[in-house]
Amino acid sequence: MDGKLPYSVINCFDENHIVDRFSLENIIVSGTRIKNMDDFKVFNQFARNVILR
Repeated sequence: MDGKLPYSVINCFDENHIVDRFSLENIIVSGTRIKNMDDFKVFNQFARNVILR
């Protein structure tokens, strides 16, 4: 994951216990507010439909 900001990790239990449809609010990384998933450098494992607000 390239770029200026560090990356985050969403790591749920396993493929049989997927987390679906959850939201994150007011994500600020190094003073920068993350407004969409394209700007949110994230390693996502076993989570679907993550919404940023």
